[in-house]
Amino acid sequence: MNAAAGVAMLASVSACSSDYLDTAPQNKPGSETIFASTENAAMAINGICLAMMQQYGVGTTSSSGTQGMNGEGTLMTWFNEYTGVDYQKSNLTGWQNTCNCVNITSGKNTYVKYPWHYLYKQISNANSIIANIDGAEGTQAERDFIKAQALTFRAYFYGALVKYYSRRWSDANGLSRGVILRLEPTNEPMEASSLKAVYAQIYQDLDDAIALYKSSGMNRPKGDLWSPNEDVAHAVYARYALNREDWQTAYEQAQLARKGYKLMTADDYKAGFNAPTSEWIWEGYNDAGQTIHHYGFFSYNGSNTDTSAGYKYVPSISKTLIDRIPEDDARRWCYLVPLESEKGSYKETDSGSAVKKGALEKRARGDYGAYLNGTSTVIFAYMSFKFRSASGHSDGCISLFRAAEMYYTQAEAAWHIGGKDAEIQKLLEEAVAPYQKKYKCDKTGDELLEEVKLYRRFDLWGEGFSWYDQKRWGNYHVRLTFDEGGNFAPAFCGTGTSGGNYGPEDRNNWTYVYPIQETDNNPLVTAEEPKNKDWSN
Repeated sequence: MNAAAGVAMLASVSACSSDYLDTAPQNKPGSETIFASTENAAMAINGICLAMMQQYGVGTTSSSGTQGMNGEGTLMTWFNEYTGVDYQKSNLTGWQNTCNCVNITSGKNTYVKYPWHYLYKQISNANSIIANIDGAEGTQAERDFIKAQALTFRAYFYGALVKYYSRRWSDANGLSRGVILRLEPTNEPMEASSLKAVYAQIYQDLDDAIALYKSSGMNRPKGDLWSPNEDVAHAVYARYALNREDWQTAYEQAQLARKGYKLMTADDYKAGFNAPTSEWIWEGYNDAGQTIHHYGFFSYNGSNTDTSAGYKYVPSISKTLIDRIPEDDARRWCYLVPLESEKGSYKETDSGSAVKKGALEKRARGDYGAYLNGTSTVIFAYMSFKFRSASGHSDGCISLFRAAEMYYTQAEAAWHIGGKDAEIQKLLEEAVAPYQKKYKCDKTGDELLEEVKLYRRFDLWGEGFSWYDQKRWGNYHVRLTFDEGGNFAPAFCGTGTSGGNYGPEDRNNWTYVYPIQETDNNPLVTAEEPKNKDWSN
């Protein structure tokens, strides 16, 4: 990956002195050079790929950015796993308000600002390419392919925005506030569009991208999984069609996306999730030469990281989730599930209490010793070894899309279409077979849908799905302490305005307000969705 060139191009596209959206006008000096040729434009595409794994500062002038805010990894972990029901950052109880989504109604809060800042920055970069690529010197095939990539990016980032800043589709069938559809490289004040209109634009971008990929006859180079291609466009389409409850489209696109990708083996699954496998469709690229040290995904998720944010606060899987998975499933190896003989060797009253001695601690140091940061790593019951840094603080690629997600997407969509129980059973058996050889599915009806959801939650654990899946399903957000049959620290449980247990209508319908960097600069929008506004126009 040409890191220096890609970042240089991206800086020219996005440079701005303010903390607003970090966008630049289309006619900013230097844009003529950036888009003079398809070779340069391809480097700008590469720059967007790199920016997905870079450090960001929000609300600060520090050139080093804000610790932990690292592009896609932050969205996956802080905004979809910390806040979910299946992942616990063990004893990180000082982050109670973040984990419990307490602050999502404050536009001044850093965690409300970050997704908006990062995602619109990337949208602006994509818009610059889309607006200029037609005039670039090169072949028509090259122009088509690069525009298709930029359209794929724009669709992907807009779909991510509405996950946080809009209500679920089912609340009003899309007739609620979406986000601001900026389709030109500008940050001029604009009104918000409806959620329905945002999804329509996502669909249009992906339709156009797929047509351009085909007309170009081009593909990303072999071994390059960090750049978008037609497979990625189908995967993005499938994910967002599922979120939009467009079951037929999700069903069809998931099949297209996973075509040619083979599910990873059990050994692959247990290898640390830091390098692509046979089923990775799209990745966030990172290696030892481009690491962001203490601030990357593996610094927060890797069981072997030497970063204190990781080894002091090791992620753990929910007891109530993994207890439902049969013991012969090979993926259970990724978690320190206590054995019956280890009862009493750890505290069952507060998962914020580390396991410092006894049978469970001894097994962790012995069986998993090679996957720890020596004696520094704090041991917890149900701790995760799924993610491991390739070396150093936070080296490793992260999976953005893989075939397994497409299996579960196709199965869930098929259930809603109806009349496909036998097909869904087969899809589940294919998805689970590499890890649980005796698995057979004979469930039907509502029980079949719950089986799809169960294995989706378990298989994709830690990869950025928990919170939004619960949101789109309209579930109650429930975490249980050890005393209640779970393993969450009490700070992450309980009810009330600061508790971790709440209903679909609470926490502003699980919807982030627009952040202050938008409302202060755009008089056409307000932090909260206007009441009684007709979004049908």
